[in-house]
Formats: sequence, structure tokens, C-alpha cells
Amino acid sequence: MKCPHCGQEHSNEARFCPVTGNQIVAYECPNCGQVIMAGVAFCSYCGFSLFESPSEGTTPALRRTWPALLGIGLVVALAAAMLIFLPPLLRLLAGGTNPNSPNGQRLSFVTGSQGTPPAIQSSPDPLSLTLTALAGLPRASPTGAVPTTSPTLTPEPATPVPTSASAPACTAIAQSWLRFKDGMQMVCVPAGPFTIGMKSCGFVGCEKEVNGGRVDLAAFWIDQTLVTNAMFAAFVSDTGYLTGAEKTGASEVVGNITPFAGADWRHPHGPASSIDGLGDHPVVQMNWYAANAYCRWAGGLLPTEAQWEKAARGTDRRLFPWGNDLPNDRLLNAADSNLPVAWARPDQNDGYRYTSPVGAFPAGNSPYGATDMAGNAWEWTRSVLRDYPYKPDDGRELTGDPAAGDKVVMRGGSWYDDYGSVRSTLRYGGKPNLSHDATGFRCVHP
Repeated sequence: MKCPHCGQEHSNEARFCPVTGNQIVAYECPNCGQVIMAGVAFCSYCGFSLFESPSEGTTPALRRTWPALLGIGLVVALAAAMLIFLPPLLRLLAGGTNPNSPNGQRLSFVTGSQGTPPAIQSSPDPLSLTLTALAGLPRASPTGAVPTTSPTLTPEPATPVPTSASAPACTAIAQSWLRFKDGMQMVCVPAGPFTIGMKSCGFVGCEKEVNGGRVDLAAFWIDQTLVTNAMFAAFVSDTGYLTGAEKTGASEVVGNITPFAGADWRHPHGPASSIDGLGDHPVVQMNWYAANAYCRWAGGLLPTEAQWEKAARGTDRRLFPWGNDLPNDRLLNAADSNLPVAWARPDQNDGYRYTSPVGAFPAGNSPYGATDMAGNAWEWTRSVLRDYPYKPDDGRELTGDPAAGDKVVMRGGSWYDDYGSVRSTLRYGGKPNLSHDATGFRCVHP
């Protein structure tokens, strides 16, 4: 299989390039050219056996015979089933007797009150259904909390769609795309308007979230999860990038007044800490420049503030990614009984003191299937913090590095924050060189 890093041929079972040392997450099929995940036995597009050698004398057509044989078997099985079950079914539809009933009772269909067939209800609109659906386990809101208006339907998970290195058109919810560069699955946020922020502010601290106005966005792809330690390690291996914390030799650790010597993305809570065994956790200790560098390496950008909020809460103005129920330990990773701070919820236990594996709380997914958009780690955007109304063309959406004195919007809250600080409208401005053990990021492809 042709390696995407060095261009040489390696076994499909190889997980790291023996030339560059980079992690290999996907290959191009040598038969049809489609992008497929490393380690699979057959190409899901053409049936090519990825563990057969061309020297074995078999042609691509012969390697594809097993899907044809399987199809013939299915057709034969279907024909046999029709011969067995079709005659009784026709008798039933004609109002005959049920041969399996002990008394041979006649079957009938339920009709309306006047003997007419019941009205046929039209199927719900997939967009509105997905935007209002809550995923996962039951939740309870305390009396007097934010009113619960969301149904308890569980949306179908998006199916990964490996494709070429260029992004396909994003047109519908539940579309997904596997980014070739780092193996990140991305989800589609279709084009259309939404209202950013809140209508009114009823408590202290939400003043900057009011009167954002209506924003019309083009379709875009957003990372389904936060970028992980394993993904960032592959980026560093490929580029030799040094983060701000690595250059200065210190970074912030939440709860400490001064920067902590030896804290960086490999040692997020100080030199005694490690990310060993945490490859699927979000990478933290990221300043804006490191997050921006990774997204550009991966072929994308950091999301604008408007893109981030739409991906988090959809178009129905919900307060959290999952709806309007107050947060609980089944929905997100935030300050709870595992964290010894005054604002932690002692009655909640999400199982983690610091970060959690990305996607560990599917019940808290956004309407588009994005995970961890509340809690786990704060997320950088590419928008400068400015007052609402939100105007995309007023210079707040960065096309380069932030200017001196600018604060860049961060969203989502983290494992360290109270349950009131994870709402999807909350805006926090951070200096672009800020990094600490609760700050990560995800990317978009416009």
C-alpha cells in the first residue's frame, strides 16, 4: 500500500511509517484509488483484497469475485423465501384465514371510526427532527430549572464515509467525511441562517451573549471530536512544531496563580504528569497559534465563533448541545465529585478528574453529531472577541494572526468549569498566547 507520508509501499497492517515514523490512519486503495482506513482486509468500494500481493497472479476482477458470489447467494435466498411466504401472505391480504391460528380465525385490518382507513401521517422533516432530538440516557432537571422542551428520540449515528483528500459537498445532516491527513471524522453543518446568542440575559455573566442577531452561514464541515493527543503527536512528528509552552518551558495549570514550569501538552498538569495511555483524550496546553498551525496542516481552519455556535446548538436556540435540560454527569465532563473545588457538583460523577476520552458522552452530542461541545476542554475559534450584534464582515473573523491586544473567543467550557459555564452561548476572550491544561480545539473545512 502506498504510504501518504513517504510515498513508498508498506504493508496495509503497518500503523506507522517506517521512514518518517508518522502514524498511518488511511491508505489509497491500489485498485480503485478511494481512501480507506488502515488495517481493513478489503476495500469497501471495489472489494479488492488488501492483503493479497499482485505477484500471486490474480487479477483485480478475480479478487472481487466474493462480492458477486455473496450477491448471488442473497438473490437465491430471497427467491426461496418468496416461494415459501408469498402464498400465505396473499391469502391474508385477501381476507382469508390464518393457517397458523388454532381456530383458523379470519384476520382483519383496523380502520377508522367510519370503516375508512386511518389517515396517513407525513414523515417529520429530518432537519427539524435531528435538531430537536436528544441522544442517549434519561435525564432529570431540578425543579425551577431551564424548561425541558426536547423530545427523547435518539438520532441515528452518522456513518463514516471515507473519501478522497478533498472535502465533498456538505448538504445534509448525518453526512460525515474522514479527513485523510489525520483520520479525523468530520460532520456536516448544512448552509442556512441561525440566531446567535440569547434574546435576553436573566442572570449575571451573560451580558455579552445578548442580541447576537441572525447570521447566515455557508455549509461547512466540523471535526466531530476535539483534536486528540495522538493526532497532535502525528502533527509534531511530521512538522517538528514546538508549542508556546515548550518554547518558554512553562504554562498555566488551572488552580495555580503563576505558570507551572515543565507543563506542556505532553505534561499537561506539570512535569510529573503524562499523556501515556491518553491518546484518545483531547490535546490541551494549546495556545491559539498551535491550534491554528494544526488546523492549517490538516487542510482546514479554526472555526469562526458563529460556525462553532451553530455546530453546537443548531437552529432551534437550545441552551446546550443536547437541548434545554440542565447538565448532568451523563451528558458531559465538568466539575463534579472528582474535582476538589468549591464550585464542583458533589452529587455528580462523570468518572474523570481531568479530561475524558473524546466522544465519551454521546448523550450530550450536538444536533449535528459533534461531541464534547460542552465541557472536557475549552475550544479556540478564529474570531476576535467583540460586542454583539455579530457582523462577519467587521474584521472580527481572523484571516491571519490576531493583532496586538486582541482577545480571541474561546467556547464550550471544560472539565474544570461549573455546570453554568458550559452553555453554548457563553463567550470567553483569551489572549492568543494563553495555554493551560483545560484548553484544546477542533477544526473546520469551509
